[in-house]
Amino acid sequence: MEVATWYLKAIDLEGKLQPMNYLNLFKMHLKVAECLENDKIYYDKAKNIVTNLTEENGPLQTARLYFKLAQHCSLYSDRDHGEALNCYLACLHTQQEALPENDLNIALTYKQIATLHNDHLSSHEIREPSFSEYLAYTSIAEFFMGKCLPIQLKTLPATHPELAKTYFWFRSFYLSAFQRNIALALEYFEKAINIFQTITLGSRWHSRAIRHVHDIKSGFYMASQNYRTPYEN
Repeated sequence: MEVATWYLKAIDLEGKLQPMNYLNLFKMHLKVAECLENDKIYYDKAKNIVTNLTEENGPLQTARLYFKLAQHCSLYSDRDHGEALNCYLACLHTQQEALPENDLNIALTYKQIATLHNDHLSSHEIREPSFSEYLAYTSIAEFFMGKCLPIQLKTLPATHPELAKTYFWFRSFYLSAFQRNIALALEYFEKAINIFQTITLGSRWHSRAIRHVHDIKSGFYMASQNYRTPYEN
């Protein structure tokens, strides 16, 4: 609460300045929404700033702010899947109009949309998803991650850690999806491991790479094949 009070005072001071720094106000409103247990009033104020931005701010700035709103909704705002998705889609629409189709920022938004659907499916915060919902969410997640990977393959080095993360996402997806594909899961897992094994000591990715390599050597992968979805016998 003390942090929120500090931000509220900062918002009051910022509002008295001319011209007002709307980007600072956006950040502070979103921070207050987080501190006050996801207060919707301040979230809405942050969102109103984005929707009322003039063309002077540029489309990419607008896209970045929609991205931040989506992250807030998926992490803090009672995991509001619908609102997060709307913000990610607004971000994506703006990016697609302003950026080349193979821009990595677009790939990241695709990835976030896929992850949002996957996370929402596994959270079961309200109830167990129906069979049709399960298929719908997994299909959407696969579709958007399938749009992310080709962009990464065209723009990133073949041994880039972000590629390994995407391969590992597909590995987990094909192990847990209703229409499981062990062969594809293994294929993506091996691609991820091959990249992780190239990461050098001192890299911020090194410890994670070592852990994944250890997992495959210790039999973790084979054990994970026994995972079952709620709709499998």
